[in-house]
Amino acid sequence: HIEEHRREAFLAGVHSDSASCHMQLGEPRLAVEACSAAMELSADGPAAAEARYRRALAHEAQGEYALSAEDLKWVLAHAPQDTLAVSDALRRVTRSGELLRRLRREEAQAAAERDTGVPSVPRPQHRQFEPRGKSGAPF
Repeated sequence: HIEEHRREAFLAGVHSDSASCHMQLGEPRLAVEACSAAMELSADGPAAAEARYRRALAHEAQGEYALSAEDLKWVLAHAPQDTLAVSDALRRVTRSGELLRRLRREEAQAAAERDTGVPSVPRPQHRQFEPRGKSGAPF
């Protein structure tokens, strides 16, 4: 039984290292597959945390920010010794995802304007409620 566990841990490490190589070769899709294979062999522990972290970076490289953030959050919860690097990556991924969503909204808005010929009206920004007296002046 111990030999089986060692074998699985070794193979998980091989898959994780393979993922690192795929990333260096610019093959993030293959890196995701290798990390997933490593995680099937080792569901917890250092090997799983390393595989999830590498998979998060591969998802980020493919523009899959939500999947990347999901893996990074798992690593933060299960591998607290790597908090600084993972937190930085999570902030970067979250920021990138927000930028991507904004760009997609702008592209959709521009496409709608092209299709209809009518410029869209920007939505008003939400303002903080400010209590006013009877004269309309703030308290």
